[in-house]
Amino acid sequence: MTRVYEVTLPSRISRPTMDSIFDEGLDALVFRYVERDKAKPIFQPQVPKAAPYDFGYLVDRQAGAPLFLYGVPNQDKTRMTAMLPHLHRQSLQFASLVIFRDQSLIPRADRVGLSDLGCESIPSLSSDGDVQNKLLSPIEFEAASQ
Repeated sequence: MTRVYEVTLPSRISRPTMDSIFDEGLDALVFRYVERDKAKPIFQPQVPKAAPYDFGYLVDRQAGAPLFLYGVPNQDKTRMTAMLPHLHRQSLQFASLVIFRDQSLIPRADRVGLSDLGCESIPSLSSDGDVQNKLLSPIEFEAASQ
């Protein structure tokens, strides 16, 4: 009950608490549809200069390229996706999926930037059907030439 109360009254709780609640919700949602051995939490790509960048999950899918899933609870995390062009330059084949805590709280310019990078996105954790479809269906990998 405390978690539900905290989510319904975001003005009363701190940003780190909101981010933690989001992380817990994202974790529960991912593992509702993906077996634990198929998703590696806090994944960091093995490419040069990747140290400051990590994704929420690397999801191994039976069909298609691996999925880099990134949870975005706030604007700062949105800007961390700037590493995607670096990964493309390393010739990695992957699909990317961004799940927002609340997409409406992210400035339009940042959302457009993600779209320009070819990221699939889901506006919030409450979009359960969208999450299921994107996690279980093959998303085409982004070409390394982007």
